[in-house]
Amino acid sequence: MFISNEQRRDRLAIRQGLATPVASVEDAVRSVVCLHATEPASVYLAAAVRAKCTRADIDAALFESRSIVKQLAMRRTLFAFPRDLLGAVWGSASARVTAQIGTRLAKDIELGGLTADGAAWLTEQTEAVKAAIASQPRDTAQMRQVVPELDRRMVLAEGKAYESEVAVANRAITVVAADGSIVRGINQGTWRSSRPMWQR
Repeated sequence: MFISNEQRRDRLAIRQGLATPVASVEDAVRSVVCLHATEPASVYLAAAVRAKCTRADIDAALFESRSIVKQLAMRRTLFAFPRDLLGAVWGSASARVTAQIGTRLAKDIELGGLTADGAAWLTEQTEAVKAAIASQPRDTAQMRQVVPELDRRMVLAEGKAYESEVAVANRAITVVAADGSIVRGINQGTWRSSRPMWQR
C-alpha cells in the first residue's frame, strides 16, 4: 500500500501529539521518546504544545513525581526522559558521553596544572560529590563549599590567543551526572533558566 508524504506527515502529527493533544506531560514526552532539554524552556514549550498542560503540571512531573527526568545523552545533549527509560539511557548513550567528557576533563585538569594524574583526581572528586549529596540535595555553589577541590580553576591553552580560565566545578559535576550517579532535582531558577539542586 502506497503512503504519500502528506499521509506520512499526518500520521506523525497524530503519533507525536501535534494534531490531537495527548492526556498528560508524560504522554507528551513519550510521544517522541524524549524532549530536548539543554535549553530549559524547551521542555515546557514542547510539552505544552502536545498536552496543553500548565507550567505547574510540567514542574510536578519534573520535580515532584519525578516521572520525567533530565539526563545527558545523545550528542552530549540534555534530554527529558520518562523515568522508566533511564536504565537504557544510562547503559548506552550516557555511558559513551561519560567516557568522552570524563577523559577530556582529566586531560584538561593535567594541562591546567591542577594535578599530574587527572583521572585519579576525577575519580576522587566524583566520590566526594556523591558523598556530599548523600544526606541532602545541594546546588553547584554549595557543592564547591563542601568539596573544596571543585572550587579551583584551571588555565587552558596558556600563552595562546584563545587562553581561558575555566572553573572545574560545573564540568566535574556534569561527569558525575552523566552516568546517572546524581540527577537534577528541584530547579531554583525560573522555567527559562537552570539552577538545579543535585541529588542521588
